Amino acid sequence: MADRPHSPCEVCRFHKFAKNDPYSLLGWFWTWHTKWCPGWKSYVKGRRQAGEGPPEIGSDRGLWDEKK
Repeated sequence: MADRPHSPCEVCRFHKFAKNDPYSLLGWFWTWHTKWCPGWKSYVKGRRQAGEGPPEIGSDRGLWDEKK
């Protein structure tokens, strides 16, 4: 596994809240936010390049295609 740079998405309190309660209003907002956030896309791309699995939540945006 390659090292990947630290991402604020790993320690984001909204991300943590969305993982704990994805059907809450804040969880829904955070999930919606991942559709267009360049930081989240970079975070997911970095995980892939490092050989890590997809994030627990927010990876179903077409950013983690298993065919690649």
